[in-house]
Amino acid sequence: KRIIKPSIYQDFTTNANHPFMNALRDNDLMNWTPASDMKIIYCQGDDHVAGQNAINAYNAFIQRGATRVRLLRADESSPLNHSGCAVPSLLAAKAFVDSLKQ
Repeated sequence: KRIIKPSIYQDFTTNANHPFMNALRDNDLMNWTPASDMKIIYCQGDDHVAGQNAINAYNAFIQRGATRVRLLRADESSPLNHSGCAVPSLLAAKAFVDSLKQ
């Protein structure tokens, strides 16, 4: 918000057909149902990407009937910021991918 001209921000927040709002709708990844194994990994203390995004995605997938989706909070013991979340998230992702090997 601080880097956008006030008039542009005002138009974006009040115009449902603003080009950027249309682009956000086009880029929405919640309107599908995963059929393969998926693990959504997040950190509650992430200061760049809201952990609630992962929770919302997980809930949307479950509501659509996905059965092979799992949600993992990588900073369960204590909140980690975006940088601190990188290592435990990558390790959790590697463990998940490794578990899929035949």
